[in-house]
Amino acid sequence: MLLKHLINPKPQIVLSCIILFILICGFPFCVSEYPLLKKDKIFVIILSFVLKVFLCIYISLKLSNVIYTKNIIRKDNIIVGAVFVFLTSAYIDRLFLLFSGFLMLLLINELIDSYQKENPFSQYFNASFILSILTFFYPNLFMLIFLLIINSINYSNFNWRILIIILLGFLTPYSFGWIYSILTEQSFLKPDFFNYSLMNVNVDLTKNIYAIVLIFILFVSLVELFNWLYKKSVKSRKTFMNIIWMLIITSIIGFLSDLFYFYFTIIPVTVIISNYFIYSKKRKIANILFFIFIVSSLLYNPLITF
Repeated sequence: MLLKHLINPKPQIVLSCIILFILICGFPFCVSEYPLLKKDKIFVIILSFVLKVFLCIYISLKLSNVIYTKNIIRKDNIIVGAVFVFLTSAYIDRLFLLFSGFLMLLLINELIDSYQKENPFSQYFNASFILSILTFFYPNLFMLIFLLIINSINYSNFNWRILIIILLGFLTPYSFGWIYSILTEQSFLKPDFFNYSLMNVNVDLTKNIYAIVLIFILFVSLVELFNWLYKKSVKSRKTFMNIIWMLIITSIIGFLSDLFYFYFTIIPVTVIISNYFIYSKKRKIANILFFIFIVSSLLYNPLITF
């Protein structure tokens, strides 16, 4: 059984997984970049490759560490990192999108840190500030401001001061941009908010097969989560509810935007699916689904260009 070796893993297992992560991240990149390889651009392409692989693996390990050290998933594991890498490999050729994923992870970490704090002003200001930076490049993420409000209500620290802090944190980067535009006598180009339209449905068989597999595993994971949610600690239970809300909001954004916006669903999907692979009592079924997930990711992710 593969999953048992990824829970409380030995050092050699961790090292082997990191090497495997590098190969998984590198293969889709090589497929897309190798035909463009030229002698005069080889340094730029290699540097881009290293940055993308580093970001992907760093975020996966950081996410795994956050989920474990914050007691969201209490078992030490490398499953969280593995699931994230497999899901992210389809986006490996988008460097800035990967960097945005890192900022999203920082945002989530700030929200989790607000738990049981009487006045978590710095956490909500930082989270709102990070979200504001993301909206400069991905304006439709503006809807995630509702996640901050839901998080504060769920953690029982919502009040009018928190709401003001969230607004101040969000407006601060735009204030800096506006002041800079005045000093440099340039026009301030604000993002085009509320630019939503229904996503065009892609009938590509490759993407549909992978999406069906992923949605099925996610559905099974959600059913398992809701069946066992009452047995988790209060912090873990409330955090998982926030993660589910994040999945809902980012999915809505994805359906109302371009396809690459679905990248921002990867973190909540990773946590929910990993929770199933780690805690499911039906280990044979969990191992089969994990194997199907790995195979479908390896087969279809290199062929998908978002």
